[in-house]
Amino acid sequence: MNYFETVKFRALRPWLPAAAAALILLAHAFFSWRAIGARSATFDEPMHVAAGYTYWLRGDMRLDPNNPPLAKMLVAAPLLVQSATVSWDTQEWLGGYHYAFGERLMFWSGNNADRLLTSARSVNLLLSMMLLLVIWRWSRRRWGAAPGLAACAVAAASPTLQILRASQPPSSR
Repeated sequence: MNYFETVKFRALRPWLPAAAAALILLAHAFFSWRAIGARSATFDEPMHVAAGYTYWLRGDMRLDPNNPPLAKMLVAAPLLVQSATVSWDTQEWLGGYHYAFGERLMFWSGNNADRLLTSARSVNLLLSMMLLLVIWRWSRRRWGAAPGLAACAVAAASPTLQILRASQPPSSR
């Protein structure tokens, strides 16, 4: 195949890299969604979700003031729609015991813990897919279509993006 045939071949399929990137993103979404429901909560996930939830409802930053609130508020946003219940007159809230308050919100307040955790983790799934899209587009512009797809595939297969926890967004790992 000579040079002109190669150029003609590439011109016939300009959609192919975008379709391959979409396939990588769909595979990442599929495997990550399966992992979201299969893993139990880590020790700090309830605390981060509860902190973000209280930031939304009360504007009170007493729970986990050491870390910036944006990531916690993002993962707690679905809880606003679900109307998770929590008691504000408990010792955990009044004393600012963030780990105990997170456990109370998630497991001891009559909320469906699996549904709360799944919805919080789904936010990180969306963030990881946006990150993969940025990686693909930037790598494609910088080095071309094939290296862009390779960078996207390597990032999608990374264990740090596969383990979607509600405690940290994908870019901070």
